[in-house]
Amino acid sequence: MKTTCPFAAMADEINSICAKTFQKIQPDGSYRRTFHAPLIANLEGELEIFSAVPTPYRLGLFLEPKTYKVTARFSSSLFANENYPDARGMALKIHAVSGPVCEEAPEGEHTIVTINQPTFIARDAEDMLAFMRKMDGVKELTPFNVAPPTYTFPSLNPLKARWGFVQAMLCTLGQAFRRRDITQYQYNSLSPYRLGTSAMKYQFRPASTPMGKGRTLRERLHSHLLQTDLVFDFFIQPKTLATDLVDDLFQVWQSPTHLVGRLTFPVQDILATALFTEGERLSYNPWHCLQAHEPLGSINALRRVVYRNSALRRLT
Repeated sequence: MKTTCPFAAMADEINSICAKTFQKIQPDGSYRRTFHAPLIANLEGELEIFSAVPTPYRLGLFLEPKTYKVTARFSSSLFANENYPDARGMALKIHAVSGPVCEEAPEGEHTIVTINQPTFIARDAEDMLAFMRKMDGVKELTPFNVAPPTYTFPSLNPLKARWGFVQAMLCTLGQAFRRRDITQYQYNSLSPYRLGTSAMKYQFRPASTPMGKGRTLRERLHSHLLQTDLVFDFFIQPKTLATDLVDDLFQVWQSPTHLVGRLTFPVQDILATALFTEGERLSYNPWHCLQAHEPLGSINALRRVVYRNSALRRLT
């Protein structure tokens, strides 16, 4: 676990806070997911990698044109109550990939974790630890205590304020008021991943016309998938600009993006499929991936420990 060594103490402290605050034991004796516990739907689909991937990026998942089976989980970040502003996530487990995988990753599996925002609540590992320390001991998460003022403004000096956190919170509010259809969000990896000697980020952009009706996100998704396929265009954003930083998740990269594939969820009854319940035993860990696309940056180093321990508590 050489990747996590510089951040081992931070990861251990965050893992402890997660167990106390975000992954409390439930009345039935089980443990919920640490984050993105509120399920919207589990889906089955296909990810097609196109032949027109630029030559420098034909590595790992993009080595050749191919279609992969995919298991996906759509979720809310923190709150089961959809009236609360919240980030929405799409986690993908891509099956039967070829090539060496990262340490502790299952063979033939590549996971991509995304949310419907372009930036994160923490710039780097140090920020993430500061945020988690502010949340330590919170008895119940509410929209009023997930934005600790002393995290946002650690001093009276406005230059030391975490304006990136403010930006992420405003984005969450804006998404909540503008759009309540998960088929129409753009999903971003936020954190970077290896691509050759450089880095990249993932993006999934909606390519379907909204079709769903209903009161809840799940009802609208269910209605959509009874009528037509749900489709996203798959882009990568290779780091080509020196100003795009690997270890700054407050930043929106400006490097050009490249269309590399298409993600399709065919017509299916998401309420009838056994995957709706069986999928809850799956874990989505960004370190379960090809070595060619190893997670980069200090936030991903923390994730290696936190995601693994969260799954161990939940599934054992």
